Order: sequence, then structure tokens, then C-alpha cells
Amino acid sequence: MLEVKLICIGKLKEKYWRDAVQEYAKRLSAFCRFQIIERLPQDPNAAEIAKALGEESKAILAAAGRSALYTLCIEGKLVSSTQLAQQIDAAAVNGESSLAFVIGSSH
Repeated sequence: MLEVKLICIGKLKEKYWRDAVQEYAKRLSAFCRFQIIERLPQDPNAAEIAKALGEESKAILAAAGRSALYTLCIEGKLVSSTQLAQQIDAAAVNGESSLAFVIGSSH
């Protein structure tokens, strides 16, 4: 079964967003092993942010392990759901058993 990691630099604060994530994680469990990895504490202070930025890339790569890596950022190329599904399918066909999607920090 395909393993999918969502690596987030930051945490969801609002309960309705956390509830939505739990619902989608439950739905995805029929199709893949889904894992969310959050890297910053809730409401980080300036010192925690500075430290996290210095270590962010190392932490992301460590959390991703040997997974195929997809970065999600505002400066990135927009792909449709169909295109993303084709990329995921191609990765699986090429022998990838683990995918990691990364959402960087807003800092």
C-alpha cells in the first residue's frame, strides 16, 4: 500500500481545520497509509521560529526519508487534480512506495 506523508512546517490552530484533516485522513486510509508530520509548536515565539528556519530543510528531508518529494508553495507550478493524480500514478508505476508532500512555513 502506498505511503503518503504530509510534512507541515506549522500547526493548524482552528478546531474546524483539525477536524477536516482528521476526516480526510480517515477517508484516505482506505487507499494509502497517511501520516501528518508537523514541525513547529503551537504559537511559536521568535526564538523558536528562528531556530526552526535554520533547521527546517534538514528536518523536512529527514521526515521525508526516501519518499518521492513534492513541495507545495505559492511560487510553484499550478497543477490540476488530474495532473497530480497522473504524477502520483507515474510514481507508483516507477516503483515509488512512499510520497511526501511538503508545506513550508509562512515565516
